[in-house]
Amino acid sequence: MTRFKMIVLNGEIKMSIPEDIKESIDLHVKHGNGYVGSFVQAVLENNLKEAFGKADENNREALFEIVSYCYNKIPAGCWGSKENVEAWQGELR
Repeated sequence: MTRFKMIVLNGEIKMSIPEDIKESIDLHVKHGNGYVGSFVQAVLENNLKEAFGKADENNREALFEIVSYCYNKIPAGCWGSKENVEAWQGELR
């Protein structure tokens, strides 16, 4: 069973994403990990088709919340396109 990470904003639960996915995204932000898994890589690259294709059932259900987390909580320069992701990974290595 997948554990979900609750995100609380202003005292309200706003989103819930799988904990392992949040941890993978956060590692990418902090360390520019070159390998985050094909699903997270697709999300970070803003590749909707690939993200849905790589997602398991839990991630498919949480995809809106996962993208919302990226949009609202991580730097814009580290995601949004393949070029942004590669540049971020290169800068932090």
